[in-house]
Amino acid sequence: MLGLQSFTVVLALWASVGVFILTLLLFAVIVGIRLSQSRQRRRSEELTRRWRSLLSRAVVEEPTASIKVSRRDAPEIMSMWGYYHEFLRGDCKANLNRLAHLAGLDLHAKRGLRSDSIRHRLLSIHVLGNLRDRETRGLLRPISRTSNPYLSLAAAHALMRISPRESINDLIPMIARRPDWPPAKVMAILQEAGPEVVGPALAEAAIRADVAYQPLLLVFLGTADEPSALRAIKEVLIATDDQQVIITGLYQLARMAHPDGLRIVRIYLEHPNWLIQLHAVQGIGRMGNEADVEDLTRMLRHRKYWIRLRAAEALAKLPTMDTQRLAALRDVQTDRYARDILHEVLGAEVAA
Repeated sequence: MLGLQSFTVVLALWASVGVFILTLLLFAVIVGIRLSQSRQRRRSEELTRRWRSLLSRAVVEEPTASIKVSRRDAPEIMSMWGYYHEFLRGDCKANLNRLAHLAGLDLHAKRGLRSDSIRHRLLSIHVLGNLRDRETRGLLRPISRTSNPYLSLAAAHALMRISPRESINDLIPMIARRPDWPPAKVMAILQEAGPEVVGPALAEAAIRADVAYQPLLLVFLGTADEPSALRAIKEVLIATDDQQVIITGLYQLARMAHPDGLRIVRIYLEHPNWLIQLHAVQGIGRMGNEADVEDLTRMLRHRKYWIRLRAAEALAKLPTMDTQRLAALRDVQTDRYARDILHEVLGAEVAA
């Protein structure tokens, strides 16, 4: 019995010693992690401070020498370099590009395209796009066709930055087939390329596209030059009877406010679809003139309240219209609905 008690005491003692040792080891591990994190933080701060100085100096003078960047530091440096490149304009971009070549960031970016990290690959694509090295197009073109929407759109953007006139014919067919690409991002890419670059290709794509893709392409025509956009919208409207395509085309014409566009919009006041008539009335409200008074007055008698309201508002917006003339127009109306809607709009005009 005494032997069993002694064994139990010894076992408890060794268990206590084991727990104590494990506690010391755990404490040592925690201290080691904290020290490592502290060293990494200090190293990162020193790296950031050094490279901010290099980047700031490159903004005002052409760099002649640079510190080579290790593979470990490359992502952080590329991120800083990209931030400066994105928000600066003019000759300083060329200086930043020279700095990147001196530091070997171009080589790190090319290697980064094969990284397992999506973030690292996106960063590498962004750097190569900003460097505008035409030799990297062969690396970026396959990525622009991948199924990943983030990588493919980033690669397409980079290609447009490197050679917009050569890449636009590849980009336009893709944007019609990539509903996973955010339209706002695509619009930004097209705007950056410039209306003269995107106009002809975008116009042809809108004319030839399937009906399902035409509304989106008509919206993108807002980034094209006016002659190309007007020609494409005109041809699309002539060839289609799709409601959504027509409404989008009318909206784009109203936004452009071109005299030829106004003539086209007027035609749709007679369309049998009341929603299309509504958008035609709204378009005339944005760009109409004295010649539209008669047509808008006729639309005051329409069976749909919203068309009557928009017609009255369009009349009130005409450059030659004032409240007295609008009141006189109301008083000569024989249709009760026309009088009522003009009275409503007049009240809103006076209150404003």
